[in-house]
Amino acid sequence: MAGMIIKIQLIICSLLTLAIIASLILKYRRTRDVGFLWLGVAIVLWPMADGPVRWFLQRHAFGFGNYTVGTVHQILVLCQWVIGLVLQLVAILYLYKKKSALSPS
Repeated sequence: MAGMIIKIQLIICSLLTLAIIASLILKYRRTRDVGFLWLGVAIVLWPMADGPVRWFLQRHAFGFGNYTVGTVHQILVLCQWVIGLVLQLVAILYLYKKKSALSPS
């Protein structure tokens, strides 16, 4: 039963990710606004790149001091969160800048 739920969740997440990718590409093609590319990086690419980045850091973090597994995990989760938020902020600033430049003063 749990295996079936996981498969359903993976299918739903895959479909939602494809829908987000398609909508961002269509919006970018219409507007040519770089903010939509940054939004795609923040929402789609960064979460996908998190696995390999986390694997690499876990393999090499234990060579730099007395870190426990819990400490390394906590650092990685916080780094993932901060980097994702920074990417989203860059996207929002690009989109805001574009919209405020178009609005009359």
